[in-house]
Amino acid sequence: MEPAKLKKRPGAWEPYLFLAPAMLLLFIFKIYPIIISFAGSFFAESFLRGETYFAGLDNYTALFTDPTFYKTLKVTLIFNLITTPLQILISLLLALSVRVPGRANSAFRSVFMMPIAIALSSGCMIWNILLNPNQGVVNSILMMFGMPAQPFFTSPKQSMMSVILICIWKGCGYWMLYLLSGIQEVSESLIESARIDGANGFRTVWDIILPLIRRSMMFVFVSNTVANLLMFVPMYMITLGGPEMSTNLMMYEAYKSGFIYADFGRSYAIVTLILLVSFAVVMVEMKVLKPKH
Repeated sequence: MEPAKLKKRPGAWEPYLFLAPAMLLLFIFKIYPIIISFAGSFFAESFLRGETYFAGLDNYTALFTDPTFYKTLKVTLIFNLITTPLQILISLLLALSVRVPGRANSAFRSVFMMPIAIALSSGCMIWNILLNPNQGVVNSILMMFGMPAQPFFTSPKQSMMSVILICIWKGCGYWMLYLLSGIQEVSESLIESARIDGANGFRTVWDIILPLIRRSMMFVFVSNTVANLLMFVPMYMITLGGPEMSTNLMMYEAYKSGFIYADFGRSYAIVTLILLVSFAVVMVEMKVLKPKH
């Protein structure tokens, strides 16, 4: 006797129909560019012959023998090692400070989330004006208190921290929302029980809240890491990778290679390496932060 064949429920294809536009956009704007970058990294332009030819691993070989690339990689890693932990720590502190509903906290939430509504390009223009070494508002305030004016974006020693300041200002409110949503899922009775048992604020956060929001933390860590590895706008609008390559992140180096030096093979190779580095870092983060239950 043959087993009865399972019949598809009428209309079972409808969810796929609704998903189709989103999946199409995902393919066009995410997956297709990745395929193009990977494939393009194996080709190069010949200006003598006026054509594109298959170069194999030549673009990668040129990168790994180029001191500029290693300096760019070092700057990118330093930028991420500073920016990502700082953004998440500040976002967590902000989320903890406004987790209890109230009028004051609602006002604070609005203030913290204001940078989300401002485009990063516009924010960079504002910060470039504020931190202008000659006529900036920040230097004017410093001099009012008898402190010397600072070079900020024009100094190799301060330009990196100035860019990090912009990224923290822009990102902390955004990541705070995700962490706040996770914190609000923690039962208040657990927190009260910890307080009754004598746990102070730090122990309550460390032993109760953080273990229960591991999924939110993992999402924020992974998303924030990828966003910072792809950081581009502040360098494009303010520093141009300088001074002395102190802010020359990999994404900006890829842009320069393709659109300034017309070396698209090198540009594609850098983008491919960024993807590989992102994947490796994300895998480590997911392994470390994976919920235990």
